[in-house]
Amino acid sequence: MCSQSVWTLSRPVIARRRIWVAGFRIAFVAVTWLALTPEPPKAISGISDVLLHAIAFAVLTFLLAEAHFSQRLLWPMLLMALYGPLIEVLQGAFFERAAELKDFWVDLVGIAIGAGLFRLLGQEANTWLARLPGVSDREN
Repeated sequence: MCSQSVWTLSRPVIARRRIWVAGFRIAFVAVTWLALTPEPPKAISGISDVLLHAIAFAVLTFLLAEAHFSQRLLWPMLLMALYGPLIEVLQGAFFERAAELKDFWVDLVGIAIGAGLFRLLGQEANTWLARLPGVSDREN
């Protein structure tokens, strides 16, 4: 799935990838919890559901692409497109929250935004991350 074998990656590149993986995992757990909790926190209850879905899926797609797939966007987009309906099914089946087709369409918009941001900013984000101590390509 990755464009390079882990055996050919330098320590700083592996460190950056681990940061992206950790970011994705944290975001994934947070989005899943917010989607499946019976009553979301009041801090986000005033924000449009459409906006929350779009932001969540944009962030998840961007982080997943950075974490695992280098320049290949097909897999992160497909995985996120499967995750959206899964959340809707779980909401409708196990929780007192309505599953809505509209949410899935908004998830797809968020996925497209996340993929676009990855194409525009992915390399820049890695360049910025490479400036942090411990993940720099420069030897100290």
